[in-house]
Amino acid sequence: MSLPQNVVVVGAGIAGVSAAASMRASGYDGRLLLVGDETELPYRRTAVSKEILRGDKTADGIRIKPEQWYADQQVELVTGTTVVSLEPGAVLTQDGDRIPADRIVLATGGRARKPFVGDRICTIRGLSCLPLPVGPEEPVVIVGAGLIGSEGAASLRSLGYQVTLLETAALPLPRLLPAPLAERYVALHKSNGVDLQTDVSVSSVAEHGDEVRITAADGRSWTAGAVLLAVGMEPNIELAQGAGLHLAAGGVAVDWAGATSAPGVYAAGDIAARPSSHVDGAFRL
Repeated sequence: MSLPQNVVVVGAGIAGVSAAASMRASGYDGRLLLVGDETELPYRRTAVSKEILRGDKTADGIRIKPEQWYADQQVELVTGTTVVSLEPGAVLTQDGDRIPADRIVLATGGRARKPFVGDRICTIRGLSCLPLPVGPEEPVVIVGAGLIGSEGAASLRSLGYQVTLLETAALPLPRLLPAPLAERYVALHKSNGVDLQTDVSVSSVAEHGDEVRITAADGRSWTAGAVLLAVGMEPNIELAQGAGLHLAAGGVAVDWAGATSAPGVYAAGDIAARPSSHVDGAFRL
């Protein structure tokens, strides 16, 4: 197999930048494009619910690589551009540009689930989600006490917000924590002033003027100045679906080397459904 002359990485998150860095470190010296739909220089998304929300760091403090790195490594960084389809030997952008590609790496990541919408109903997955529409003088309700919701709650409490954290399960993080640790997790939040409520199945979140009303299936309700939804993410697999790639476990099926069902197309990061030595079938982290 001849070496590729043009590689396009679609997605400029940690997986995409890491793929580009790994190719250069492994000796690939052909053309390498990294295409991202955000206008920002690639950043670490995991900091958004912590350092960025608290104001401890600016966007420049969470960059995956400094801007000069892309020039030094001859990685052509294309921001603010959405790839809309794949075709043999190329990717097509929303502007109608056709970018040649002997190999394609899909690292399109995911987006926050947002079952309810409104100006005061937010998520905290990306820089574009901030700042919050309210200050510490107004209460905030967070729906979902997983890692993102809990980080958001702790960050907002440190800023003086009144925070209510709603969780569907009887204890937070049931797939990660045994009950004794989950109980300590609850106690820690409450000791820091978070009103953590479990066994709450939220049925509606709706804006009414300058406040948001959250209603549970059992009739309980809360009002807040803003609501943060932290109810998981959806993998961005639409591009792969449009190209007819095989899917598995809610993501793009890959082999042990990250190759998809299409020749010359690979997948990495949140969308990749990998083989597993521990469970039957593919497994997506």
